[in-house]
Amino acid sequence: MRGSDGGPGSGDPIRYVFGQATLKDLIVTAWNLQEFQVSGAASLERAAFDLNATVPPGGTKADFRIMLQNLLRERFALVTHQETRDFSGYILTKTGAPGPQLSEWVPGSSAPPAPEGWPELPEKRPGLVQQNRAGDGYVLGRLRGRGQPISALVEILHWATLSPVVDRTEMPGRYNISLEYSMERSGGPPDVSADLPVAPTIFVAVQRQLGLKLTAAKVPFPVIVVESFDKMPSEN
Repeated sequence: MRGSDGGPGSGDPIRYVFGQATLKDLIVTAWNLQEFQVSGAASLERAAFDLNATVPPGGTKADFRIMLQNLLRERFALVTHQETRDFSGYILTKTGAPGPQLSEWVPGSSAPPAPEGWPELPEKRPGLVQQNRAGDGYVLGRLRGRGQPISALVEILHWATLSPVVDRTEMPGRYNISLEYSMERSGGPPDVSADLPVAPTIFVAVQRQLGLKLTAAKVPFPVIVVESFDKMPSEN
């Protein structure tokens, strides 16, 4: 089954697994990047591997990333260098007071109850859920978060805008977030069983609902450039 679980900061901090991971997946994880920040051959995504790693007790996320970087260098003979490149994307900033659907989280507190049809969150614990449903020519997105940093919102905005997004809000706390927006869609039938509202675009929704703003800009990002690697990992 494809996907990752465990590691520092999770419910199983000393065990990390990633099923059917491509080498590009592992590079993204090891350097804490988004996919567009990895430059290299297409063959980075051709083969899939199952990773089972043990993290020393007390290891941090930074420790884990260094451990994974070293593993990739040893097992795949991975050679990389880092450079900075400009990408067309968006800058996320504040517009003034937070919008009605953005409030600072108090540990142990509950977020406002979910409106009917919205995804539920685990009770009183930090969590993030994203629900996407297809309408007639559009996708309705609903995001709910409890105790989430702005970086978690940025990841969703990167997907929703199909562009890199950089955080310039200077908001270091953790927040309760509710966001409803729509995107154009192509291909596939609509979900005819659902009576879906048409929400504002992601740009309007972010401003009205969160009190934040997405502004188009050229933004610099670090990029890991893959110079060479072995297509198959060495033995343990």
